[in-house]
Amino acid sequence: MFYYDYILKIEGSKDYKFYWQSDRQPCPYLRKTNFKTVKHVLIDSKRVTNNQGNYFPNTTQLTITNNFETLDDLFPIILNRIIPVKNLTKIVIESFSFPLEQIINLIRFTPNLHTLKFYLIFLKKIKTNIIEQSQIFQYISKTNKIKYLDLHDDCSLERIQLIMKLFPKLESMKIGMKKKETNEIARFILSNNNIQTGPLTFLCMSQVPRRCLKEINILIKSENLVNDYCIKYFDRDLYLWW
Repeated sequence: MFYYDYILKIEGSKDYKFYWQSDRQPCPYLRKTNFKTVKHVLIDSKRVTNNQGNYFPNTTQLTITNNFETLDDLFPIILNRIIPVKNLTKIVIESFSFPLEQIINLIRFTPNLHTLKFYLIFLKKIKTNIIEQSQIFQYISKTNKIKYLDLHDDCSLERIQLIMKLFPKLESMKIGMKKKETNEIARFILSNNNIQTGPLTFLCMSQVPRRCLKEINILIKSENLVNDYCIKYFDRDLYLWW
C-alpha cells in the first residue's frame, strides 16, 4: 500500500496550492476529484507522485516553487495526470534544481505555452554546443510558441545566443546579464543583421547599473542598431522597446 499525505490549500476561487509529503499513515480515501474552476495550480513539494487523487481539467497556468527537487524525464507524464499539460499557456519555475534539459522536455508536451519564467542556474553547467545539437532542442526551437520570457540570474552572451535560438518567436524578454557583457548582449539582440531576434520588440535588462542607460543609448545611435526606439531606467531595470 502507498502511504502519503497531501494538503490542499485554496488560495482563491481559481488558484490552488499543493503540498505533497511522505508519511507513514495510510490515506484511506483516495478518489479522483475534478476542480473545473481552477485556472492556476502551484506545486510546493519535493516531488509529484502518480498517486494523486485530484484533477484540474481547465488549468492554464502552472507554478513550481523552489521546494521542488525530484525530477526526471517522466515528470511531464506524471504532471499530465494532475493537469492537462497541453492546455498550459504559462509556466513559472522557481525551482533552482530544474535544468534546462528538463525545461525543454516539458515544453515538448506544452504546445500552447506562450509565457515562460525560470532560473538560469543550471545553464552554467551545460555545454551549449552539445545541447544545441540535440534532436529535442532542434524540434522545440521549430515548434514552440513562446512569446514572453523571464529569465533570472546573470546571463552571458553565450547563454543569450542559446536562448534566442531556442525561442525564435519571442516578442518580449526580461533577462539578468553579466554586467561586463551588457553592451555585447544589447548589440546581439538589437542588431538589424541578426536573424535570431525574430519578432522581439521589448527587452528588460534586470538589475543593471544606471550608467547602462547612457552606454546603450550611445551604442544604439553610434552603430545605428535600430531607428525608432524608446529607452527608460526605473528601479534598477532598463526597459527598451523598438
